[in-house]
Amino acid sequence: MPAISASGKILITGANGFIGHWLIRLLLEGGYSVRAAVRSADKGEAILKTFSIKLPERSKDVEYVVVPDFATENAYDDAVRGVGGIVHIASTVSRPVPDPQMIIRPAVDATVGLLRSAVAHG
Repeated sequence: MPAISASGKILITGANGFIGHWLIRLLLEGGYSVRAAVRSADKGEAILKTFSIKLPERSKDVEYVVVPDFATENAYDDAVRGVGGIVHIASTVSRPVPDPQMIIRPAVDATVGLLRSAVAHG
């Protein structure tokens, strides 16, 4: 597998979280462009606004794609098109649950779905 060029576009799932924001910043500072996968347009617009303030000279290199439910089949098909790499840090829940399978199964399904989309369309 070839290395991702410094001008490549990287898809980040979970981009609107704390780690996601830092990752976007580090990638932009490293010369990459970023496609942020978010669950709503409001979250995507918030990312664009944040980086127009934090890194105005690189804000043109940030875009977003809405993936409302990343556990559904083919959820990432459009998101993976044209990217050189993927960083998958999204989580299906952010609160305690009584049964670990309530987190594990959807996380596995989302990850497998993302990999299938990458193979088919990436």
